[in-house]
Amino acid sequence: MANLKVNMSMTKNPMPEQNPVVRAGNFDEVALGYDADTAMKEAARCLDCKNTPCREGCPVAVKIPRFLEKVREGDFEAAYEIVTSTNSLPAVCGRVCPQEKQCESKCVRGLKGESVGIGRLERFVADWHMAREDKPEMTVPVPNGHRVAVIGSGPAGLTCAGDLCKMGYDVTIFEAFHKSGGVLVYGIPQFRLASRSSTMPSSASPSPSTSFLTTASRPSSSARAPACPSSCASRARISSASTAPTSS
Repeated sequence: MANLKVNMSMTKNPMPEQNPVVRAGNFDEVALGYDADTAMKEAARCLDCKNTPCREGCPVAVKIPRFLEKVREGDFEAAYEIVTSTNSLPAVCGRVCPQEKQCESKCVRGLKGESVGIGRLERFVADWHMAREDKPEMTVPVPNGHRVAVIGSGPAGLTCAGDLCKMGYDVTIFEAFHKSGGVLVYGIPQFRLASRSSTMPSSASPSPSTSFLTTASRPSSSARAPACPSSCASRARISSASTAPTSS
């Protein structure tokens, strides 16, 4: 795809949404997300500021101008790799983080118009990667011989487990509820964060050295969960009655 010139539009590209008549009869996600063409046009609104004020407003310091540049060029996989180098849950953060009070509140474009839709673009690259059928081959980390327990399988627990797995640790995640995911499953309504995206932990996905133990788990009757896309191949040991993060 061609690299677009700077888009000086004062407003964001509209977010496609379900028709109100249709969504009145379901609990599905309201916002439908950008397509590739719209994402590139929105990324082209970035002025590539030298001091990167948007990054200062991001709690996990995502390299925002760099990933927006890749989106503008149409290199979505590179954009995904840049985002996930500091953020393990881009599909979730792109949907529910208060960007208007964080990164987008610092965007220079917001001084005389609307800021760049950073959250919408973060969501786009995560969803684009998840939808790929030809994902890059995942590398399994070399075990370092150490075991770690993580209490709770919410966003913090999943991120911690994912980072430890990439360092070679054998991780067991303990969850008090029947399903893993914490607030992503139990605290956010489906029309805001559909179950599809709450089970998209990206680079926080469990590795072959990760086990999930929930209140529904039966250690004596375990089953392997489907693989999750991440920098580690996924294979969590859980009972058939419990649910681990998947890419479905």
